[in-house]
Amino acid sequence: MRTIAILCVVLAAFYVYSEACRCETKHPQKQFCEADFVIKAEIVTRKRAVYPGKSPGVVYKVKILKTYKGAEYLGRGNFQNVYTPSTACDANLDVGKTFIITGSIQGSKWKTSVCEWNTETSALSQYQKNGLNLGFYNNGCTCEIELCGGSQCGQPTPDKCVAFNKDSDFTCFFRENACKREQQGCDWHRDISICSK
Repeated sequence: MRTIAILCVVLAAFYVYSEACRCETKHPQKQFCEADFVIKAEIVTRKRAVYPGKSPGVVYKVKILKTYKGAEYLGRGNFQNVYTPSTACDANLDVGKTFIITGSIQGSKWKTSVCEWNTETSALSQYQKNGLNLGFYNNGCTCEIELCGGSQCGQPTPDKCVAFNKDSDFTCFFRENACKREQQGCDWHRDISICSK
């Protein structure tokens, strides 16, 4: 009987772990637009954080090198604590490395998770760098992006870009394109034929 009880506890813990961080696939531009903050930062420290009545989490101390969004939330200095809600959803940011970090601000707490767009800067494509530095992402925030990997794809509209890939592999769209609002409406910045299969 005790073995069954232990097994149930383990399975319940596994279920919570696996269910807690089921992430929707999103274009980096959409994650940029939905975020309260988007920063380029060096990870200074990583420590376990204990929250009363909640699962333990992780707090990162980061040195902000550039702010793309959320400058109004910054205090004095370049250092900021960024929290993850639980170790299951930890963003896994390596100390000493530089990342683009996105997330939400609740009260005065900056939060991120594995579901946010947290990418080491060395892994960014040149187009993604331009999306951040030249404002492609920020300027497209009034546009919606729909990802479609099946036969029931919506049509592009003046307010929506549609990314289609029959294999649901949107890596090319994520790394090499952004949805921009032009005079006639929203459209992909680059020819989509390079990414559509």
